[in-house]
Amino acid sequence: MNASLVVRAENICRYYSLSRGQFARPLTLRAVDGVSFALEAGKTLRILDEALFEVVWTDDGWKTRNTTGSRGLGSAGFSADVTPAAGSKELEWTLHWPESDAWLGYNVKVKVEAPSA
Repeated sequence: MNASLVVRAENICRYYSLSRGQFARPLTLRAVDGVSFALEAGKTLRILDEALFEVVWTDDGWKTRNTTGSRGLGSAGFSADVTPAAGSKELEWTLHWPESDAWLGYNVKVKVEAPSA
């Protein structure tokens, strides 16, 4: 393991079943399929979306709830930065779009790995 690694997510998948009418079989939309990433110690996780959003997140199992608003990136959309506290074991978040009061509908979890000495 890399000594500076603190966040690793592996094989993230998100599928949606879309109805196509009464007599047609549902269509499966694969929004994310098999995505993996890692975040080095001291780095920040940046979340991007095309619309203004908030990240509602925790790094202590929802004992505390944090909300980080996104900022505009011009034509590139919006971004929000999340940095887990030192010693955190898991980072969990969901997204909220305040203009439409819509929620992502599920939580994203990644394990946080403390850097080895």
